[in-house]
Amino acid sequence: PDGDQFDNIIEFAFNQPAASGARDPWCIRPSTTAPGTIKAVFTRPEGATQNITYSLQYASILGGTTTWTSLAITPAMITVVDLGNCIESVTINDLETLTGLTIGKGFVRIRAVLATTVNHTSFTEVEGWTETNLGVCCRTYNNPYLRCAEFTGTVDGVSGQTLTFTASAGSGCVPLPRGWCAISRRSGLARPSASCA
Repeated sequence: PDGDQFDNIIEFAFNQPAASGARDPWCIRPSTTAPGTIKAVFTRPEGATQNITYSLQYASILGGTTTWTSLAITPAMITVVDLGNCIESVTINDLETLTGLTIGKGFVRIRAVLATTVNHTSFTEVEGWTETNLGVCCRTYNNPYLRCAEFTGTVDGVSGQTLTFTASAGSGCVPLPRGWCAISRRSGLARPSASCA
C-alpha cells in the first residue's frame, strides 16, 4: 500500500520501515565465523514469533514449476542478537547443511505466516548461491546474484539528475548505489554529486 515492493506482513515480520522500501528484509552471505558456509541474516521485532511463523524454504533449481521445500525456523538453527529498541537480529547458520543443498548451489526464501482467523502468507525475495572453484588459469569470473537491495520503491519524478522517491521512501535516508557520492535526502530527493570527494 505504500508504493514499495513489500506488503505489510513482510514489513512487520522483518522490521521494515512501514512507509519506505529503503532496506531489504533479508540477505544471504558467506559466513565469517564458519568459513565455507552460507548464512542468512534478517531483523525482526522482539516477540514477532507470537504472531508470525517463519519457515525457510529451499529449492535446488528455479523454473516455472519450482518445488519449494519448507523447514520451520527453530531456535536450534539460529543465533539471535538483541539490537535494543525491541529489535533483534536473526542469523540462520549453514544453509547448505540445513537444506541438504550441498552440491555447490541453492535457492532460499523465507515464508512468513501471520496467524489470525485467516492465515496471511507472504514470502521474501529469493536469494541464491553458486560455489565456483577458481583454478590456476585465465578465466573470467562474475557473481550472477544481486547483493542485498539498498532501496526498492517507485520513482515519483525525474528532473535532470534528480530522482524523487517521496511516496515510497518518505523523508528517511535512502542509501544509494556505488558511484553516487553526496546526496540530498531532504524531502525524499536523491541526486549524484557534481564531484566525488
